[in-house]
Formats: sequence, C-alpha cells, structure tokens
Amino acid sequence: MVWREKTCLHLATDKTTNTIVGACFDWQETLNGYYHVFKQILENYGISAKFKTDNRTVFNYLSTNPDKRTSDKDVLTQFRYACKQLGVAIETTSVSQAKGLIERDNGTFQGRLINEFKLNNITTIEEANKYLIEVLGDAYLDIDTYKLFIRQFQSFGGPYSVLVDKDTIKGIYEIYKMYPFLTDEALRSIWYLYIRDLFEEYELSYILELFIKTYGMKDDTFEKYLSYIEKKGSEHQKMYDEDALKVSTLQDYSKRFCSFIESLILRKHYTFDKVTECIPEASLIKKDEAHLLDIEEKTRIFMGACLPVSYIMVDELLKGESLEERPAYYASTGLKEEATFTKEEFLQSIKKKVR
Repeated sequence: MVWREKTCLHLATDKTTNTIVGACFDWQETLNGYYHVFKQILENYGISAKFKTDNRTVFNYLSTNPDKRTSDKDVLTQFRYACKQLGVAIETTSVSQAKGLIERDNGTFQGRLINEFKLNNITTIEEANKYLIEVLGDAYLDIDTYKLFIRQFQSFGGPYSVLVDKDTIKGIYEIYKMYPFLTDEALRSIWYLYIRDLFEEYELSYILELFIKTYGMKDDTFEKYLSYIEKKGSEHQKMYDEDALKVSTLQDYSKRFCSFIESLILRKHYTFDKVTECIPEASLIKKDEAHLLDIEEKTRIFMGACLPVSYIMVDELLKGESLEERPAYYASTGLKEEATFTKEEFLQSIKKKVR
C-alpha cells in the first residue's frame, strides 16, 4: 500500500523536558497505535506518572444512556485499564489549548515529515515507523535539536558528502551529549565539518574541552575550535587527494563512473583499495549506464540527475548496507524498470574482477 493514502500519527511528548518520547503511524487513530507509543515509553523511559489526553473513546468511554451511567467515567477502556494496572493516571480534556505542547509538535510533524519521507523514499507505513524509531530510538533530544537533526536531510554543501550517514548522526549525537550547552547553531557548524575518520584521528570531539579550559567558554573560543578542525581537515585530506589519483588506473570504466569513484574517495574518505573491492566488472557498469539512457529515451523522462543503480550499489556496499535482490529504477510517474542485473550477478561480477 502506498504512502499517498491518509495516515494518522500517534505522538507523545514529555511536558517537563519538552521531549518526544513516542511516535507511531497507523491508518487511523487506533488503540493499537497508542499501545505502540506506550510500549516505546515503557521501554525507553519507564512507567509514566500521568497521561494528559484528549477525550477520544480510546482513553475515555461514557455511556450514551444517562440512566446507565454509574460515574462520570463509568467504563474503563482497554487503554485506561492498562494504565490503571501500572499505576498511571489519565487526565482527559477536549480543550486543545490545554494540550499546547503536543498540539504544537503535531503541527511540526505535519509540516515536515511529508517532505522528509519523500526525500528518503519512504512509501509505506512500516518504513515510516522504522524511520521514526531509528531517529528517536532511546536517544534524548529536545525538540529544537531534534528539528536540527531532521533538517540535515534537506541540507547540502560542506567538504564531505556524509551529512546524513549513520556514523555522522551518531557522532554528532555524542558531541551533543558531551557538550549540552552548545547551541543548535554551534552543532550545525560542527556538523558541516564532520566526518568520522577525521574526528577519530585527531580526537576532535574531545579537543573542544581543551579549548574551553584554555580560552574560556566564549564565542571566540568556538571560532578557534572550528578553525582547528578546518586545519586538521586540510592536513588529513592530503592522503585522500593522493589516493584519488589512482582512479586514473581504472581505464576500462567510463569517465562518469571514474568521477563517481573519485568523489567517494575525496568526499566520503574511502581508500582506493577499499573502493575497488566493491566495484563490479566494467561490462556490468557500462550496460547499466546504457540502460539508464534507454529509459530516458523510452519514457521521455530526464533522469540525468539520477545515478545508475550500479553506482548506488557500490556506495551501499561500502557503507555496509544490504542490497536489493532485484535492483530497479523508479520515477515519480510510477515507472519501475528493473536493472539489467540482479544482486547476485552484481556480487559475482565483483568476485570475477578480484580474481
């Protein structure tokens, strides 16, 4: 089922810390959706003291016949019963102003998530829930910092092409935990210059503490720290500049493919030897490149900004990600065109080249 159908986001926010503590999609507002949110809260934060909710029948049921009512809240719903067993109080209200924090967060998600899902090719409700869990997990992020993390999926530029790689997200989160006093603007500046091997080689995450002890917690101190990162980045980049020169030895491959490999070395910091371990035979690459051109001619859809799927699979292998069993091209018109090779054929081609 495609994402274009209407869905409902179930959301929970901790009022004290202004933190999103649970989120789940379902096709409509359901007991199951709220159970999933409750499960996330229990697993990551423990038992809550109280929930403040709206007057949905999931939380509160009142008999339609006044003569049969035994109390204001005369029937325990399944959700309320579960809360009672755990000692969690529930306060319901129909006034949206009384739930200002969660109403604001709902508005933020409605305005941002659709674009994020499009950018990350999220088309099913299962993928959407997986995305939220991967981003939220059991991590603590205040709302503004969470928005900063989400915004990186729409960001471009910087010396490296790793803005939303898992290693980058994890690295920035560790810095966020180490220096909770850093503003989102400061984190964004570090993010722009971050790549894992550089920060590990020169221990740049810890160096900031030395700068603060030496120069004090001032704006000028942070500017010196950024300059230090840039300096070390320039020094570190030289080894990859030299490695990139080896790409000229790939004489059987197209100029476009060689430029792609060069960018993996210069902007993602893979060594030439590591990259060549993930490259299939030139014949497979050239056939895939020609196939992409055929799709353009056949459909009259310009796909010049689209990389051949074989290029993408090289990058995925380098990142340790799983490959599609049957690689394919997709277009906004609904087109799906399978590649000229399977996952197994791609991997076998790499082995043949290595031998």
